Amino acid sequence: MKAIACTGYGPPEVLQLQEVEKPTPQDNEVLIKILGATVNIGDCRLRSWTVPPAFWLMYRIQIGITKPKQPIFGSPLAGEIEAVGRDVQRFQVGDQV
Repeated sequence: MKAIACTGYGPPEVLQLQEVEKPTPQDNEVLIKILGATVNIGDCRLRSWTVPPAFWLMYRIQIGITKPKQPIFGSPLAGEIEAVGRDVQRFQVGDQV
């Protein structure tokens, strides 16, 4: 599948369209086919690394030293359930989320 991934900290050019492995949901997870996602100010600050100096070291250790540990941004999203884990009961394939 394709995703926009953050390859490092810096200007918008660090965002690259990449082919990534399609995730498989764990027993208690769902896989969502994303139809729309947002990028917010937190994503922009993370990408450009504009954080207050007092938090620099703590954030780098937690988020990633040379690049983000989680390179795909955008958590507010909309889509539909594509696959469900074995223990999931509340959602079914095709449900809109």
